[in-house]
Amino acid sequence: MSARKASRRTKPSIPTVRFSTWQHELLTKAITALDQQFDPGCALLIHPAAEKFRSVGESLCYAALLLAEQSCEPTPNPARIARANAIIDAILATQLTTNSVSGAFPLAWAPDGGAANLADPDTRQTVGSMLGFLARRFPDCLGEARVRQTDIALRRCCLGGRSGTLEAAHLQMMHAWLDQEYGYDLGGESLAASITRQPREFLRAARFGNPEVVGQQLWSVGLWFHNAKLVNWAARLGWEMWQDVIAWRHPDLSTFFGAGVRADLVPQEGSPSLEQLCQWLSWLELVEHSDHLDLSDPRAAAALAMPVLAAQRDATAVRKAFDAQPKERAITKELPGLHLSGWFEKNLHIEAAQWPESRRGATVMAAYWPTRGGLAQLRCRTTKGNTVHCHKRFVRLRRPGVADIQISGLGPGEARMIEDGWWLAGLHMGVEGFQITEARRTEDGLRLNLQATVDEPLLFFAPLPG
Repeated sequence: MSARKASRRTKPSIPTVRFSTWQHELLTKAITALDQQFDPGCALLIHPAAEKFRSVGESLCYAALLLAEQSCEPTPNPARIARANAIIDAILATQLTTNSVSGAFPLAWAPDGGAANLADPDTRQTVGSMLGFLARRFPDCLGEARVRQTDIALRRCCLGGRSGTLEAAHLQMMHAWLDQEYGYDLGGESLAASITRQPREFLRAARFGNPEVVGQQLWSVGLWFHNAKLVNWAARLGWEMWQDVIAWRHPDLSTFFGAGVRADLVPQEGSPSLEQLCQWLSWLELVEHSDHLDLSDPRAAAALAMPVLAAQRDATAVRKAFDAQPKERAITKELPGLHLSGWFEKNLHIEAAQWPESRRGATVMAAYWPTRGGLAQLRCRTTKGNTVHCHKRFVRLRRPGVADIQISGLGPGEARMIEDGWWLAGLHMGVEGFQITEARRTEDGLRLNLQATVDEPLLFFAPLPG
């Protein structure tokens, strides 16, 4: 590598920024939560799902938050910077360098060398992009030798990633940035050009209408904003993503259209989650500070690292677009093999799905509404027909057979049967063309089995006053 190239790769390219009072409060809460999970013996965080393992991705996010915190302190704390560097060293040491997963990192690491040391090919992009961003943003904190080690590790990520199949939009975007910064400039630029040729179609197909991964995609766009050759494309892609977020997010409930009926398709463990998107909204102060944000969960706390490092500094245009959305609105979304319809109004979110026959038994509708203790959720599956359509407060099911309805988030005494349906803690759910065959209490709600007595029975919903 030429001296000029090495110098370009170790020179700080992102200036230190000041955080607002709210952002500093979020940052402090997240770091405090992650401090409790840190294992100094191996310089990694205890895995939130299994104490005998150590988490790689969350640990790297913790290091990023520590460095971000110190970058805005008048007098940085050497001990905190040393902890961040120890984490980076530990993660670099876990990278695999042989076989088909060369360049990848384990999702979880076992200090005793157990079976958790299995690599996920996607970590070449997810872990690799975070490592690379830290080396660009904080080269003075990492030191010249560690930056060189990171450079070598990320070239392995680039080489290994080219041999894999990158289907998800956020992975393709991360890889384009990595290839531009650490691999072959032309390779990254070529991939970026193919992504942005038809951004709307690319995002729709790659995300499949899934709001859970938008947080990862916004991180990817943030990477592009900090590369001279990708920055012009970043603005266009970023706005396309925010348009979806603006359209999908319920303005009062902070729920997201499509997440309920798609829950069966999205594995919750270890997958990008809605929490990642909520962190972006909170960090940019696009939602009320009282909205649902629990930073006591290590995964939620770690997810804050992405907007802390890469969020746009001026969210005025996005905020105006949020405020301009009507409070009551119908939503439809056409996706490959799936039609979604729904309704938003104050204190009510309804969504319905029209699945192909092969997806029999999938969730065909979901609803959310506020209760005294938080947020209630309803999900409905059917034994036969998968054709369900929402028109404002009404949901029409075509030949459903039996509708299996599960309601959660209710407190004691917050559900009771009435003549034409149920009162459910602030919501009236009416039924027409159904016979109730089973109704039983669950730990936090209710489960109903409804037998259809007509071809197109109805469910209808109305928030109760007060």
